Amino acid sequence: LVEKDPVSLDVHKTFYQAKQAYIEGKGFDAFDKESGTTTKSEAEALLEKAMQQWLTAKEKYPVMYEDGRYIEEALLIVQYWQAIHQQNAKPVPAEYPLKALWEGSADKHLEMEREFLRETRSRRL
Repeated sequence: LVEKDPVSLDVHKTFYQAKQAYIEGKGFDAFDKESGTTTKSEAEALLEKAMQQWLTAKEKYPVMYEDGRYIEEALLIVQYWQAIHQQNAKPVPAEYPLKALWEGSADKHLEMEREFLRETRSRRL
């Protein structure tokens, strides 16, 4: 049921789009010299949307917190999001949608970093 639900499908789709944007070099914030404002990157915006969608799906299907595949996908979303903050020289905000899951899964951080590096080898800058 979880995999066929539009809520879950939207999470996967948005995360895929975010990863593609990151790999295509769309993870850099844009700075407008005239106005002095910075616009969030396409990849970051998509990852934040994916985090919110993941929480919505988890509310509908609490079993998602028990299934390792879903947890790993959620952690990978955070890994990408943190990488974007790092490359844009921005601190990770103190609060974000999947913070409790990320902090409660410290034993998986190294695995997520390896998966992130594997997935982003072909990244264009």
